[in-house]
Amino acid sequence: MYELGGEKTLTEVLQLAGGVLPSGTLRHIDVERVIAHESRTMLRLDVPESDDSTTVNASLDAFQVQDGDKIRISPILPYSDKTVYLDGHVFHPGKVGRVICPPSPRAEADP
Repeated sequence: MYELGGEKTLTEVLQLAGGVLPSGTLRHIDVERVIAHESRTMLRLDVPESDDSTTVNASLDAFQVQDGDKIRISPILPYSDKTVYLDGHVFHPGKVGRVICPPSPRAEADP
């Protein structure tokens, strides 16, 4: 948690936090925002997939942070076949292997 001292853009907040780790990706940034006395909302900032640093910096500069924002920088995940990653307000977050069962012989026989 950081107390802002005039920082207004996502670029400035990331600099305040020391930058993004090499294992982090700027392609998908989630921001949880509380709208005072109304609701909680989840915003997603999808930075263009170009490797052009000017485009990436422009996207980060354009996003205005607000008091109470919770910003999550996603890690670069290794590719896992038949796997789902579950995160957030769930009982068991983490990597969940999907089990795909072949159809039973009886199901194929039924018209």
